Amino acid sequence: MVGALAATSAAAQLEPDEGWQAYPPVAPPPLVPAPPPAPAPVRTPLPAAVAALEAEVQRPAPPAELRPPNDVSMLGAPALGLWRRAVSATLGYPLVSLRGGVGVAPGLDVGIDFDSYYGAMNELRGYGRYQFLVGPRWTASAALEGGAALFSQRAAVEDHGARWVTGHRNYNLMPGLVLSYRGQSPRAARLFLDLRWHFAFDTEPHHRQPLGGVPPPFELGQNLVVRAGAELPLTARVSLAFLTGFDLHGSPDDAPFMPVCSVGLVSGI
Repeated sequence: MVGALAATSAAAQLEPDEGWQAYPPVAPPPLVPAPPPAPAPVRTPLPAAVAALEAEVQRPAPPAELRPPNDVSMLGAPALGLWRRAVSATLGYPLVSLRGGVGVAPGLDVGIDFDSYYGAMNELRGYGRYQFLVGPRWTASAALEGGAALFSQRAAVEDHGARWVTGHRNYNLMPGLVLSYRGQSPRAARLFLDLRWHFAFDTEPHHRQPLGGVPPPFELGQNLVVRAGAELPLTARVSLAFLTGFDLHGSPDDAPFMPVCSVGLVSGI
């Protein structure tokens, strides 16, 4: 009896429930194919103007153009060059100076120099400059200046005036040597040193003492003139000039020592 019940229960468990047979069997999900690779973008041709602009932007920039050198010197040793012309103007103490020159040979310049002690003395001189040494950095020239000066007062009545300050007399001759140095840059400053021996010819000598006797027909004074400075190029033809130095006067009627300082411009024309 018990065995029959156990068999009936086991058979009932093996038979499937009719409610489950109503649902359809579950199918596996369909395989989705991978998308094809995207095609490369097609570059449409640009108009000619836009294409040229793009090429200009993509082109590497050319190297910067070197600035033209400035080799116009009026206060230093370098000569101007054949038929090249230049002028300079300086203002300072004790003189105002104007100078113009022209190269008459590859190493020889000639010109005119005008100096004024602010109207108390006006002097016109001719000058020459011969460049005898040319190097990559150093230049040397021999210089000679000579001319006549006019004074607003006679020597007999002048006291600590233009003659005492400048050491100049009626006629003046100044041979000397000019040395210049220049750096590597095309616009590097030109440094110079100018040494002159000044011969001053006085055609109206006088004695300040009442019993000094008859003065000679002329007297010769000698002075040492030392100048140093720089020409600083601003453009290919124009430079800013600085000048300083001193005079050592040999005449007892002049100031023993006189400082000098000027500033100005140098320009090729």
